[in-house]
Amino acid sequence: MKKSNEGINYQSQKIEMRSIPRCLFEDYFHKKAIKQVGDIYWGKDWIVELSKEDHTILGSITMVVVEIKFCVKKENFDAFLFDFRKNFIRGGG
Repeated sequence: MKKSNEGINYQSQKIEMRSIPRCLFEDYFHKKAIKQVGDIYWGKDWIVELSKEDHTILGSITMVVVEIKFCVKKENFDAFLFDFRKNFIRGGG
């Protein structure tokens, strides 16, 4: 999806993150944001909205689920998402 605001093209994406507590996302975006109101964080050329923490069950495992809506200036979108994913990469085995 693409949005336009004052002649600037934005790209939007919704991502479902599992097994990472919402408070870690709150800390991450709070440090990057210029402004925060409730679940919405504003930065230079980006807006992020966090859903409430939910849970899902896979077999015998219960996992935390948080949906994150990104709206980022199109030319910065890939770098913004790459930096986000790099900070929340998890390994398992």
